[in-house]
Amino acid sequence: MQGLSVLTDPQGNPKTAMIDLQQYDSQLNPLVAGVLQLLQQQQQAEIERTDFHALSLQGLSRAYGDDEPEYTDADLIWINPDFKPSIGPTP
Repeated sequence: MQGLSVLTDPQGNPKTAMIDLQQYDSQLNPLVAGVLQLLQQQQQAEIERTDFHALSLQGLSRAYGDDEPEYTDADLIWINPDFKPSIGPTP
């Protein structure tokens, strides 16, 4: 079909499809529309992922200011004197 090129790997399996949007055959319209919709969805998902990442960083920046002390692994481990392990369900 005019406007569609498929690149294959050495075993002949299709690896990459290229569509020339200037010269594609009208039979490719459903394929082109589907591919373009998929690309738009992926682009939107990437924008949302980037926005979420930036929002998360803002939240962490507010939660942990510049005057926050540095913690070591030893600071994160402490013994709770009130902890009593249960062997079975509590009544």
